[in-house]
Amino acid sequence: MLEENVKAFISNDFYVDCDYYETEDETTIKHGFQLLIFYCPPREEG
Repeated sequence: MLEENVKAFISNDFYVDCDYYETEDETTIKHGFQLLIFYCPPREEG
């Protein structure tokens, strides 16, 4: 998890995806960060 350019990782039952973005218009620069967290519990078979 401590490597450069990591965009997603799994920790226990969670999947975490992160995305940093920059958009530039003629007059403004926008920076943003999207964080997506999924809870993925193990399925029970039977």
